[in-house]
Amino acid sequence: MEMLDLGLNPFAPGDAGDINMNSDSIRLEGGSYIRNAQIDTSLPGNVSVTSGEISLADGSYIATESVPLYQTDFSNRTEVDQNGSVNIKTGSLDLSDSSYVKTTTVIPKRNAGDITIEADSVSLTGRSSLLSNTEPNKFETELGLTGLDYGNAGRLEIKTGSLQLADQSKISSDSFTSGDGGDVALTATTVLGLANRSAIYAGALAQGQGGRIAIET
Repeated sequence: MEMLDLGLNPFAPGDAGDINMNSDSIRLEGGSYIRNAQIDTSLPGNVSVTSGEISLADGSYIATESVPLYQTDFSNRTEVDQNGSVNIKTGSLDLSDSSYVKTTTVIPKRNAGDITIEADSVSLTGRSSLLSNTEPNKFETELGLTGLDYGNAGRLEIKTGSLQLADQSKISSDSFTSGDGGDVALTATTVLGLANRSAIYAGALAQGQGGRIAIET
């Protein structure tokens, strides 16, 4: 499967459904994507991909995310919502040239989805990434809102035989808001390698708390 752009329409009203894919081979190139997104108070669903091999190249990505389209005032929200997660089962997962798998939230009281990967081998090169985060809403400054209670970044769980990162690639769950970074749990039974300033981290760069990292080899 090549040059695939698959995304649920983030401008349609209501919560999004799930995306489920099964294929012998999936290859995304040139910024192609599998994306489940929704605007403002609506929720994106899950993305589940099962394939013999998955390759993402040239800035391609698989993601679930919230899109702040309108100048909505989120200061009165009380319940915590949950964005969709990304679940991948494959023989090999290969990300190159700034490609990524990501879950994110920019909506207060909204947790980012988790990322779960089961694969024989996982390779990240050329500043590619597996990440979950929570980011500030772009309308927060325009509306003069302060003290918004953001949700948390998601948990990353990766189970594989070989896990290799190179060329400033990263695996991370971090927060740029009042929310917390998520946990990162890695199991690599045969090989775990990091090269050329690659990194694994679970941090908080604003008011939140960092997550925990557990590595089993």
